[in-house]
Amino acid sequence: MGGTAGRGGGYRVLDATGKVLKDYVLAVSDTNSATYKEVPQNLAAGAYGAGNYIVFSGLKAPAITVEATTTAPQGKVRAPINAIQLTPGAQAAPPVSVSVKKTATGVEIIYQGTLQSAATVNGTFTDVAGATSPYSVAATGEAKYFRSKQ
Repeated sequence: MGGTAGRGGGYRVLDATGKVLKDYVLAVSDTNSATYKEVPQNLAAGAYGAGNYIVFSGLKAPAITVEATTTAPQGKVRAPINAIQLTPGAQAAPPVSVSVKKTATGVEIIYQGTLQSAATVNGTFTDVAGATSPYSVAATGEAKYFRSKQ
């Protein structure tokens, strides 16, 4: 949990191609801390935060590299972080898709999400009760509009 105060380094997160996802967080260790202490990250540029773990949040890449350096200008003597917490970014909503295929009796709607229908294109769409994909619609001569939502 530390040892010699003032030793530190810079830590950053890269994606698999080497693109910087989170720039350097500069950290120095406390002297023999009895507990975990998060390194503050809201400091002035070039300032070192004292602590023994770093939180990197908002990560969205499927593969990452955590890089530690003691090379100037980020480094001091060694990079003594005991833990790094990585938290994912907000997950993107799954894609919504709708496709229509003509059948002998009407159409078949293949979709992801929740199927909705309305009597007009600008009408009020409501969920189609009990619908599962693929959903079959008989050709009755009435216009009906469909969409999918997540």
